[in-house]
This record gives sequence, structure tokens and C-alpha cells, in this order.
Amino acid sequence: MTGIASAFHDPEECDTDSVEFQYVKADFIAAYQLHGAATRRVWALVLVLALVMGGATFFHLREVTQPILAVAVVLVGAVLGTLAFAYVILPWLARRTFAKYPLSHLAHKLVLRPEGITLQSPRGINTLQWKDFIRWRTNSKTILIYTSPSTFIHFPTRLAKLGFPMDRLKVGLLRELGPSF
Repeated sequence: MTGIASAFHDPEECDTDSVEFQYVKADFIAAYQLHGAATRRVWALVLVLALVMGGATFFHLREVTQPILAVAVVLVGAVLGTLAFAYVILPWLARRTFAKYPLSHLAHKLVLRPEGITLQSPRGINTLQWKDFIRWRTNSKTILIYTSPSTFIHFPTRLAKLGFPMDRLKVGLLRELGPSF
């Protein structure tokens, strides 16, 4: 082995518990979109605010057509704003972050261990224990594991095709952190 592969190779490791990969723009876009997606708590807050605004509108405007028009305009604006945020702003931010984040362009190796996850790159090795994570979130494209309320490490689900045990990672996260939020 030569180059990066030999720098990552540890003959004592089981190959089914690790994977070598490099992030791509699509990984960052999927991670940002999942991070920015509304949770159940946010949807509940939006529903309460919509009910309050709708009730106030109907209370203050006596004609039936005025409140219906006002509520329709607010709903259409909210939907357009949400779509713009999810499909224009977040992907733009993700591409910008990927381009300006030199460490994202390095080869990485992930190792799933009983005590947590080891992250390796040419810059060094870091083992994060399960107790270092506070919560996690997943969808069909990525898994986000949070080390603080707004800082996460993302694991693209495409790593399963490369041999990384994504199902075992999810089981470990479920066992240690509880259900995904």
C-alpha cells in the first residue's frame, strides 16, 4: 500500500467496521438540508402561530373574503419562503462551505468502535466517545451526529455501499442517545 491508504491502514482493525472516503458537494448539501429541516417542535410552533394569526385575522376583519385572502397570501408566502430556504439558500451555503473548508477535501477514514467513532485524516486521529454526542438525526441521504446544538458531524449513507456498517451505527446511536429527533 502507498500514499493515503497506507497511512490509514491498521492491520488489527476489522475492515467491515471502517471505510475510507472523501466528502463531495452533495454530501454537504444533504447535511445542510437535513440540519435545516423543521422538527416536530418547529412544526407545532408554526401550527400554533398560524392558528393565532388566522384567528386574529378573522376577528379583526369582518368581511369573509378579506380574511380568507389574507390567510391565503400568508400561506403562499410561507410555502415559497420555505422552498427557497430549503432548495436555494441551504444548498448555496453548503456549496460555499464545502469550497471554503479545506479539511473537507481530504481523504477521511471512519472506524466504528464499541466506545464511539474514530475519525482519521492526514491531519490526525480523533476518537469521539458516545458520551461526546448530544443527539442525532437521519434521513435517506445522511446521518448527522451533533456534538453541540449547532455543530454536527455528517455521515453520508452512501458509505454503506463502501462497506461501512451504517445500520450498526444507527443501532449504537439509538442505544446511546435515544431516538433520532
